[in-house]
Formats: sequence, structure tokens, C-alpha cells
Amino acid sequence: MIEKKLCQNPACQQENGVNSKFCLKCGHKFTQSTQHVSQKELLQKNISSIKALVKEIKVPSFINRKILILTGAIVALVLITVIVLGMTSSNKSEILDTLERVTVSGDVDNLYDIFTIDEVTELEEQVYKDYLENNDVGLTANSLVEAIEYLHESDQALVYASSQYSYADEFKVTMTKKLGIFKSYEIQPIKYEVTAVANEDDIELVFDEQDISLSTDSEIVIGEYLPGKYPYTLFWENLLGSTKEEREVYVAPTELNELDGRVSYYKVALENDEFPELDYYINGEKKDTTNYVEDGMLLVPEGADFELTASFEEDGVLYESETLLIDGSSYYTFEFPKYNENIQAESAKQNAYKYIDSLINSYLSIYTSGDIGNLSTVISEDAPFLKEQTKYLQGLIEKDIQLAINHFEILNMTEIRTGSYTVSVRESYTIQKPNKSAEEMIQESIYGVDIIDGVFYITSLKLANN
Repeated sequence: MIEKKLCQNPACQQENGVNSKFCLKCGHKFTQSTQHVSQKELLQKNISSIKALVKEIKVPSFINRKILILTGAIVALVLITVIVLGMTSSNKSEILDTLERVTVSGDVDNLYDIFTIDEVTELEEQVYKDYLENNDVGLTANSLVEAIEYLHESDQALVYASSQYSYADEFKVTMTKKLGIFKSYEIQPIKYEVTAVANEDDIELVFDEQDISLSTDSEIVIGEYLPGKYPYTLFWENLLGSTKEEREVYVAPTELNELDGRVSYYKVALENDEFPELDYYINGEKKDTTNYVEDGMLLVPEGADFELTASFEEDGVLYESETLLIDGSSYYTFEFPKYNENIQAESAKQNAYKYIDSLINSYLSIYTSGDIGNLSTVISEDAPFLKEQTKYLQGLIEKDIQLAINHFEILNMTEIRTGSYTVSVRESYTIQKPNKSAEEMIQESIYGVDIIDGVFYITSLKLANN
């Protein structure tokens, strides 16, 4: 039986916890000699008093003695029942004694044992005990002592309490009366609703041995849980690989209390915006990634791990990218070596075309104007063609033959080796010979052009039909 300490104040006689230093009812300070009385001793003492009271009752002779004995027994039984019910129903002292010990010891198990809690899993119990320890067990116990004292003094049936570190209600403390007299107290930790959300289909969560299936924009209620930090695992089998993540949810009165089934993405950037639509290969297998491409970027689920390649076709040529090892930890860029080589070659060809076009234009202007002195600016000095053309042009001047270029067109340009080109050109001239009418002459010439010390020069010239 639980021992009690009786208040020494004759007008009070309140039962208190055995470790109490003062009376919780009248405030009388206890001395070392204060008597500790167990519930069994109190019960025996009250029963003895009842028996003595029954013996002192004087019974008139005209009352049947059997009826009297029966009535007395019933009265005694009722009184004993009331006393026992009162002593066993009122748990205030027991709870306060435990809370006072916890205030000093900080023992979370002792605190947990006085709570009234619906059925919980092993994980929930351990998580909640960790939560209590992290919020200072002693301070929490002290708050609950104050809540019970308030209920006792105010005679209210319900009050909410919290730990010293929380501004939100965490406990529901209730007081009930049996037979309208005896007070019984109950401390119930508040549970909070936990939900789960996702932003993709086929998301699986494992939480407290529950398998939870989620889909895009879904939100479901998982249940109510005591406060604390709970682990859970996210699984997602998707087109671009498998994702597995260990996550945590912090359940508390001031938190969202939400299992986050959302997945994020890393971006695989294309090298530039000039590529046509790409075909993607996951671990060598072609996949339709329509739902994973956004603004020219391939969205790779976080945590995915696979090999990725891409390809596209242009002008009948298939270009394949280098293989990317996707591990969900960075941004990536596709590179197409063959395509880049062709682009660079094409760019170089276009640049060469512009230089050669300008070179031939300058040559034809010098040639038709008879400017022999500037021939070396367009014809390589080391080329035999310079002497040949100088001599030919001198002959035209001596014969008073005048030339004018109408237009020219580059028909074809071929790089026969690095920095060396063969260029086919259609030319239209007007020729004016002395005492003759002007004539138009159209011919196709083949120029040899070389890059010498970074400068384009003509090195040879012949007619196409020669």
C-alpha cells in the first residue's frame, strides 16, 4: 500500500505524499516526527472506529435484533466502501509525489509511467521519450505539478499545460470526481495529426512500419502521433532510375507535421539551344523522357544513379554524346565531339570562304585596272604565277586591251589540305580591243589559294576547260 503523511494541523488532517515537506491543502510545514500512515493503516483505523460506533448505539428492546444486526452490517459496509473508494480513487498525492521526484531526478521513464496514453508503437514511445528529454524532463514535471494544483484549487475539470520550452499546449490535464466527492487526476499527452504529400506519381514512404503510397499533388492523413523526431524512407522507381532517401519528420505543436514525399531534380543542361530534339538512352536503353524535359533541360530525379547518353540526327548525320555518369550530385552538360568538330570545321570553312571571296575580288580589281605593282599583294611572291601574270598583264597594256569585271561567283571551294584550297570561280568580263566593239567574255577559272603566315594568297590560276 502507498504510504501517506497526515497533516499535523488538527483542523486539516489532509493526506500528503510521504516525501512532501508541507501540506498541499493548508500549507502547514511538516516536522521530522510527522507520522507516515499507509492506506492499510488508515483503513484499519477507520474500520475500528466504525465498529466502536456501532457498539455504542443503544437499541430499543422492541426492535428485532436480527434486523438491527443486518442494518448495522449494511451501514458498516457502505461506510467501508466509501472510505476505500475515496482512498483508492484520489490519486493526487501519488501523482504529485512522482512529479516531485522527477523534478529532481529528471527520470523520463517515471514521468512517462504516470501518463494516460492510447496504444503506441515501440518507435513512438522511444521518440516521445527522447522528445521529453530534449525539452528538460524536470521543467516539464514542474509545469504539470502547477497544472494539477490549479485544478485542485479551482475545482475545474480540464486545463492544458506545456513544457517550459513550448508556447503551445502539449498536455491535457483533467480532474474527475467519483461519487461527486473524490477527485482523480489524469495527464494525457496531446497527439498531433501527421499527413503525407508528394509531387510525383508512384512515391512510396515507409513510416513506423507503414507502407504509404502517394501520387502527384496527393495529401493523406497518416494518423496522430506523439511529439518527436521520426525517421522514414522514401522510395521512387522512375523512368530515370531508382531513388531511395532517408528522411525525418519533426512532430510538434508548432510544426507542419508533414511527411515530405516530394522529390527534387538536378538539371542536365544541353550544350546550346541549336540542337534538335534529342533521343535519350538510360544505361544504353532508349527512353521516352518527354515528361522529364523542361526548357531544354533534362530533369534528373535527385538520388538517381545511371549512365546517360543522347543523340540527334542532322543533315543525315547521327551525332552521339559522350556518356554521362549521373549520380544526382551535380549539374551536367551533354557534349557531342563529332558535332563540335563539324561545327568548327564549318565555321573555319565559312571564314575561309569570306577571306577567299575578298581575295579574288581584290585580284580581279587589280587585274582589270592594270595595276601591276599591286599584284604581289594578292599573289604569293614565291609563286611562279606572279611572274606569269605580271608578264601577261604587261602584254594587255601594250596592246591597249582594256578589261572590266562585271561580276564573279564562287562555284566551289575545296580544302585539299590544311590551309590550302582549290576554288572554282565563274567570271564575266567586258573586253574592249582597239577599233573593235566591246565584247562580253564568260569563263570559269580555277584558283589555287594558300594561307601563308596567316594571310590568304593566290598561288595559281588556270581556266577550267584547259
